[in-house]
Amino acid sequence: MKTDLKEKAGAPADFIPSKAVRPVPKNLRFLVAYENPSVCRTIASTLKDMGFSYIEVRGETENLYKILKADGISCLICGTKAMERNRQELFRMIRSDEDLKHLILVVVDGGSKKEKVLEAPPAGLDVYISVPFSIRHFEERIRKILVEKSPGNRAA
Repeated sequence: MKTDLKEKAGAPADFIPSKAVRPVPKNLRFLVAYENPSVCRTIASTLKDMGFSYIEVRGETENLYKILKADGISCLICGTKAMERNRQELFRMIRSDEDLKHLILVVVDGGSKKEKVLEAPPAGLDVYISVPFSIRHFEERIRKILVEKSPGNRAA
């Protein structure tokens, strides 16, 4: 008789099994704001395949900061062209805002220039993913940061 992996591990039903020791909660809310519809669909589809159900998808958007303030988003996945402000300014605003500083910030960008990758940590980014990317690479990077930064998993 086969035993369900979740039952065997004793994991609650609202968690996604992960290679990591700590599971990733499924109730996270994602905002995908990317200018390329094909990449946007790929990201949203991959998140759904990972077991997430709340995924809001937007192409180019104005008022991204206001949307984040109003919608209770857990993770922002965006391209650099989908933002009305330059990205460092937007990320600094998010990190200095008490309501948003917990937000997981992921940039998916077609330009993998060394300068852009190096400016990510000082700007408050959690993950920088260069396009093109493999689905497996995307899943691994997202799962890793979600495990690290999800409520209850953060280091004290």
